[in-house]
Amino acid sequence: ALLVGQLVNALVPLRLGEVARFYTLGRDEGVSRATVVGTIAAEKAFDVLLLLITAGLTAALVSVPAWLTGSLVTTTGLGAAVFLAAVAFPRRWVRVGARRMGLWLPEAVAARLARLVELGLAGLESLRRPRIAATACAWSVVTWGLAAGTNLVLFRAFNLPLSVGAALLLLTLLHVGTAPPSSPGRLGVFHALTVLGLQSLAGAQRAGMDRATAFAYATVLHAVVYGPQIVLGTLALGLRPGAKGITS
Repeated sequence: ALLVGQLVNALVPLRLGEVARFYTLGRDEGVSRATVVGTIAAEKAFDVLLLLITAGLTAALVSVPAWLTGSLVTTTGLGAAVFLAAVAFPRRWVRVGARRMGLWLPEAVAARLARLVELGLAGLESLRRPRIAATACAWSVVTWGLAAGTNLVLFRAFNLPLSVGAALLLLTLLHVGTAPPSSPGRLGVFHALTVLGLQSLAGAQRAGMDRATAFAYATVLHAVVYGPQIVLGTLALGLRPGAKGITS
C-alpha cells in the first residue's frame, strides 16, 4: 500500500497517493476504514514531529540565509501547533469544532466530515500510547536519517563542501516545498528548490557553487528519490491481490 501510494504521488500531480493507499488497504487487505484513515493520520503526525526535529537540528548546525530563517521559523511554528493539537487537544474540542463547521455545510457533507474526524481521532490515539509512539518515532528517525544521508552522500559524490546541517536543511526545504500539489514527479519544482537551497547554502558557507553544478545535483537527487518509488510502486501494483484478474 505504501509503495502504491508513493507511485501515485510521484506520477499524479494532485497528491492522490493517500487515496490509493486507502483503497489498496481497504479493498485488498480488508482493513477497516477507521484503521486506514487513522494510520495515515498518525503517520502524518509523526512526519510533522520529525520535521520539527530536523528544523531544530538545522538551525543548530548550519548558518542559513535570512530569507530561509523566516521560512524555517514559520514552518516550525505551524508544525508544532499541528502536532500539539493532535497530541494534547481534548478530543471533545475537535468534535465540537467539526460540529460547528458542519452547521455551515450541507447535511450529507457535514455527516461525512464528522465521520472523517472520528476516524482520524481513532488513529491519532496511538500518539498517546507511549510504547507505540516511541517505536514509531524510532522508525521515523531512521527514515529521515536515511533521507538526509542520501543528500550528504551526493554532496560527497559531487565534491561539494557542505555539512550535515546543509543536508538536513535541504531535506526540510524539499519536504515542505514539494508538499503542495504540483507537476507529476515534482518536475521543475524539485529542481528549482534544490538549486535555490544549494546556492543559498553555498553562499552562506562561502563555498562557491555555479548553477550548472547545482542543477546537475538536483537532477541526480531527483532520480535517486523518485526512481525507486516508480520502479517498486509498479512492481507492488502488479503484485496486488487480484492484479492478474484485473489485467486479463
